[in-house]
Amino acid sequence: MDTHIPPFQNAGRWLEQLEAPETAPDALGRTTFVCALTDALVQLPTDRSVVTAVFGPWGSGKTWLLEQVVQRLDHEYGNEMITCRFSPWELKSEDQILAEFFATISAKIPRDDSSADVIPLWKKLQQLTTLGAIGSATIIGSLAVSGGLQGDALKSAEAFAPMLQSITLLLGKANESTTSETPQEPKTLREVKDQLAKELKEKLSRPILVVIDDLDRLTHSEIQLMIRLLNTTANLPKIHYLVFGDRQQISSALNPICGDQGDRYLEKLVQNSFQVPEPGENQIRLRLWDGFENIATAVGESPAAHSKRFSEAWDLFLKFRIKNLRDCHRILRTFSFHSGSLLREGTLEVDLVDLLSIDFLRVFDPALYEKLATEIPTKDWCSVNLARDEEKKDSKRILDLISASNLESRIACGALLFTFHHLYSHISNLLKSEHLSTLRYYRFSKSSALSITEPNRAAIYFRLALNTGDLPEVKVKEFTYSSDVLHLTKLLEHFKTHGWIPQLLSRLRSDPDLFKEPESIGHLLQAISSFSDDLGDIPGFNEGEYDQGLRLCDDLVSRLSKTGNERKILPAILDVGGVSIALYLLETLRHWNKCQFFTGAKGSNEILRISPEEIEELSDSIYPHVEKNFLLNLFIKGQWEASRSYRMAHALGPRRCEHIFIRSENLEKGEKIWRIIEAIALSIMPSIDIDSWEISVEGNAAGSSLLSHLQQFASLQYWKRFITSYPPEPQSKFAPLVLPHLKNALDREDEEPN
Repeated sequence: MDTHIPPFQNAGRWLEQLEAPETAPDALGRTTFVCALTDALVQLPTDRSVVTAVFGPWGSGKTWLLEQVVQRLDHEYGNEMITCRFSPWELKSEDQILAEFFATISAKIPRDDSSADVIPLWKKLQQLTTLGAIGSATIIGSLAVSGGLQGDALKSAEAFAPMLQSITLLLGKANESTTSETPQEPKTLREVKDQLAKELKEKLSRPILVVIDDLDRLTHSEIQLMIRLLNTTANLPKIHYLVFGDRQQISSALNPICGDQGDRYLEKLVQNSFQVPEPGENQIRLRLWDGFENIATAVGESPAAHSKRFSEAWDLFLKFRIKNLRDCHRILRTFSFHSGSLLREGTLEVDLVDLLSIDFLRVFDPALYEKLATEIPTKDWCSVNLARDEEKKDSKRILDLISASNLESRIACGALLFTFHHLYSHISNLLKSEHLSTLRYYRFSKSSALSITEPNRAAIYFRLALNTGDLPEVKVKEFTYSSDVLHLTKLLEHFKTHGWIPQLLSRLRSDPDLFKEPESIGHLLQAISSFSDDLGDIPGFNEGEYDQGLRLCDDLVSRLSKTGNERKILPAILDVGGVSIALYLLETLRHWNKCQFFTGAKGSNEILRISPEEIEELSDSIYPHVEKNFLLNLFIKGQWEASRSYRMAHALGPRRCEHIFIRSENLEKGEKIWRIIEAIALSIMPSIDIDSWEISVEGNAAGSSLLSHLQQFASLQYWKRFITSYPPEPQSKFAPLVLPHLKNALDREDEEPN
């Protein structure tokens, strides 16, 4: 296999970058809109509240816009506007939404002398709202006056009069409980709002912009609650709102409270609105082709060799179903996973475009996919099972196959005929009756020797069908329902034996609802950490799955941080069987608490804030586990594990690592230490821009660079002793290339004056 082909996991990383709004490029040309929107937001008036909405259908790129707007506001306008993000869909009930809404904004109000009176008034507003004065009577009255409630809808609103009277009584009792207050202190909701509006106008130095994402994902009652908050209760000077969601979904939720005129009412609420257009067909096609190119290159295929058939697949069926970037990324995830799974000794066993068409059905038409997996209509199968019909009728078995599809006829037929060209003669009448002339007269390109139509190849395409290797849903539920760390770890071992770990990690990352409670998130993090040394041993995936484990770890830590349960990460460091993720967490702790040993030694997410002394205690506690696992060869097993080697050094420091190395030398003559030297040498080769370690080619730069990296693991004195005492005839084939460089670098160290 060509060693210059990039590792397979690079395709997955490319896709992850595209799917992360923070890092995704501007594929749809919307940077100009982002700049214009942010510039307009900082110019909003300060004497009233303004609601700005960015509407768009699912998958139209709203989340990317949100991230870019927030980033630009924070970086360029941080001194002019305070940005506050609120995600109500993450909360479980209306009570939680209310509490979190007020708490989130309260946290952004500056704590200084000028705004000292704002905080108590804000809390008073929250108390009155929580008691029931959210403005139900106000909004019903305002809707009736504005024509929003008419006829039967108004009668329905009047039916709530007894309930509103009860709320009034409740509020009356709440006000009675404040009789000890001074006469000047506001007591009613209106009084509190008026006083708060005055304080905000006079004393809030910068306006607050509350960014609300995925409003359309809430239930109808929760959407109504949020609209009432924005329209009445929290409609205050210098507090503006930027809302993202699907206009139709939000309007539908408002229909029951405004006489089926939700869209009309939404227009009155929103002062500035923008409609995000869906990506154009060509933009989607280019994104899909970019993904195909990355995946093809990663598995050793030439993208150009497949470009013609890719274009045919796009024209025949892909473009009719893949309408947005999320659909595009959805199929690319599956396609990336399966193309990597169908490598044998570095060679792909299937035709790449045929696999794309099968994965298209797997993702968007599982019923038809399951039918195909049961009876694959290869040429041989058709010749045996589909006898020639003298009356030129279509084959009932193929018609039954198509009728199982959940897609439109033109899409299902297009995908089938593209993949199995020979089926044309068996459904020609159907194509004629459905007016599918494009398919009837299409000239398909010649299939390759790896085509799915070849009898000896067909089954390979369905190797990962549900009954032959896919992660069963029942196993996902068993894993989700387990609350015991030991049981979770045993299940991970079981999943490993069946090859389900990649699917599990992907599922856990894509579906945060599987583990919701902080306690269960902590248990999952602890189990993944305990299993982390095995994540690099998945056949066919190598370090790619270890990287997936780290990204899942980041997700879990972020979710714990959002709920104020950061300390639940500590068991994942202290009580572990594996140490790879424990070291990653410790490295991240060192970076974010400014007690790292080396610059650049960091994890990706902000994490728990603790003292350097506690971090050192954690390092001392985990040290015996690391030493044991290192000596037993349970992690850092191969020469390609430079990242885990660095992580050990950055988490524990060179003093502790040197002790581990010395102990290892006493047990096995330093072979393991040499594997680390090789891993580090291979990792730095691209940075010193050489293709060979022949000393005559690149001089002495390699040795000096390598030696400086090795001093992150142990002292120079240690490396002098180890390198000079290394056997003259080492077993490793790479050692004779590296040793001369290291010895030259050491000689120069001795020659340099102190």
